[in-house]
Amino acid sequence: MAFIAKNALSNGSFNKTMKDCNIEIALNLDYQCSNKYNYYLQLWFRNDLSSLEIIKNCSKMSDMASVQSHFNKITLKIQGNKIFIDSKLTGFNRDIWDCTWTENFIFSVNGDNIKLMKKTQSEEQYVYYFPNGSDVIPPSGYKNNGHGEYRLPRKSKKK
Repeated sequence: MAFIAKNALSNGSFNKTMKDCNIEIALNLDYQCSNKYNYYLQLWFRNDLSSLEIIKNCSKMSDMASVQSHFNKITLKIQGNKIFIDSKLTGFNRDIWDCTWTENFIFSVNGDNIKLMKKTQSEEQYVYYFPNGSDVIPPSGYKNNGHGEYRLPRKSKKK
C-alpha cells in the first residue's frame, strides 16, 4: 500500500507537520518523497528495478499545482502471494479539463520483497470546458453538449 500512497494518498505537502495520509502516519513515513519515505519503499521493492526507478524519481505534488490527480476508489485484494489493486482516478487542469481513468496493479510478494508484476491503465476520458479562464480551446473532434462541456463523441458499436 505504501507504493500507492507514494503516488496519491499523501496531501503532497512539503510541510512535515501536515500528514493527512493515514497510511503514512501509521508507518511513520514522514512527508511525501522524504528520505525516510523513499527508503521504506526501496526496502520492500529492492529487487524490482523498474519500481526502484519510480521511487528514485519521486515527484512531490503541491496542493496548489494546476494539474492534479487523485484516487476516487481503491480496491485491494490479496490471494496467496499476490496483491491486486484496482483504482479509479480523476485528474483535472484547473478550469480547462477533467479526466477519469482506471489503473490496475498486480504485485507479487516473496518473503519481505514486493515486485510489481503488471500495471494496466484504461484510456483517459476527457471533458473540456469552454469558455474557460485560460482561453484554451478544446481539441478538434470534441463536441459541445450545449452547456460548455466538450466530449469526444461515442463510437457506435458495429454488429
